Amino acid sequence: MLLCLSTAAVAQEAPSAKPFERFDGCLLEPDEWTDGDSFRVRLPDSRLETFRLYFVDTTESRSRAPMSKRPTAG
Repeated sequence: MLLCLSTAAVAQEAPSAKPFERFDGCLLEPDEWTDGDSFRVRLPDSRLETFRLYFVDTTESRSRAPMSKRPTAG
């Protein structure tokens, strides 16, 4: 019985992928929580959205200092 349930779960199809959307006229909105794989963007209709890059290997910042006060390389 348990084997039948496991096999049924594996046999399900994944949902179809949605097409990519393109947003023209956006602006990056730096803030203190921005890190390597997520960032805030102001959309043309003035909404502020957070975008996250999945499957991207970036170093997470341990600092919570505002972006303008973080040390820079150089």
